[in-house]
Amino acid sequence: EDNGRQTAVTAVAVSHLVLVVATDFGIYIWSESELHRAHGASMLAKHATSVEVDRQGTARLDACAPTASVPITDVSSLYAIPESMNVVVGRANGELVVVSAISGRMLGALDLHSPSSVTSMTAVTYQNAELLVSGDADGLVCVWNVANVLTQLGASGRAASASSRGLAHRSEITALTAHGEMNLVITGSGDRTINVCDTQSGAVLDILLGHDAAVVALMWSKEKVADGAMLMSVDRGGSVCSWHVSRSGSQRLSRGKVPFAAEISTAALSNRGIMYLGYESPDAVVG
Repeated sequence: EDNGRQTAVTAVAVSHLVLVVATDFGIYIWSESELHRAHGASMLAKHATSVEVDRQGTARLDACAPTASVPITDVSSLYAIPESMNVVVGRANGELVVVSAISGRMLGALDLHSPSSVTSMTAVTYQNAELLVSGDADGLVCVWNVANVLTQLGASGRAASASSRGLAHRSEITALTAHGEMNLVITGSGDRTINVCDTQSGAVLDILLGHDAAVVALMWSKEKVADGAMLMSVDRGGSVCSWHVSRSGSQRLSRGKVPFAAEISTAALSNRGIMYLGYESPDAVVG
């Protein structure tokens, strides 16, 4: 009897509210607090956590059913908006779809990158406005006001405006993060470099070197550092670096290796300090 089939994780996103996993069969959303309460960080750190989908399309993450599912495929990136129960889905055709994490209902779509694939997203609060930053396979970065876009989607179901657009890399953007207080956008690329950029002008302030493969994730650590912030970066080969980042200059603090052989496709860091890793093989690892 076929009890279920493991499916590869194509994208993962996490906030203090939800864990969102995209697979070849669709998008599944779990309450992050319920997953943590049910299993605990110690258990999650010990082994790979697999997404299983049965014949009816029902998913389980370590036997936990999702709170919502969305029938969207060809997902290239995900972002869970921190201050709302909404998720932004980047697709291979360049479309950005906004989804309710509560119901799984699709609220509308944006056409900022079409036809280039949306490869990475992040958000930042700047001058009391929440901005979402999206990057694509052609190296283009778009910055857009979340409140304005949600208003447009509520009125018509479509939105097409961006606060700014600019070319950050000459190769694919594979990771993004931003820092509101320092007014910085950090871009990771398939060329193995990390760019520290000004949010408004797009000017490159620093280029960080130290990865041997495409940078697939960039995350801010809660650890305090003087005159700046600590950045964590993960590449496809499993190398993890920490950086001291500031507008006046940045430097690498440490470099390590994840003890798994499979290539990493994506990663996200929760408020509890748990790093969720998505692998090219059909596993979603928490460690």
